[in-house]
Amino acid sequence: MIFRITYKKGVVIVDMKTKSEKSGGKAHSRTKKEWELKPELPDSHLVSTELFTSEKLFKEEVANIWHKVWLPICHESELPELLDYRTSGIAGNVPI
Repeated sequence: MIFRITYKKGVVIVDMKTKSEKSGGKAHSRTKKEWELKPELPDSHLVSTELFTSEKLFKEEVANIWHKVWLPICHESELPELLDYRTSGIAGNVPI
């Protein structure tokens, strides 16, 4: 995928082109093979998709981060009457 940024009359225009377009072909969606190709970047510039899909990592994150932090619910201005309340939760942590 190739990005081309141009400026016209104060407007930023970003064109995305595939490799086939670069060589004069028509615009097209990426093929399955193109989606599966690893980008031409050093390993230090890539993030493993496991970070977004691993159930084990998610459970560790919930236990080590989300269950140890304050849980913001709302601003006091959102509870106009005496004894009004709101419930909420995050990652299975529902305090009320």
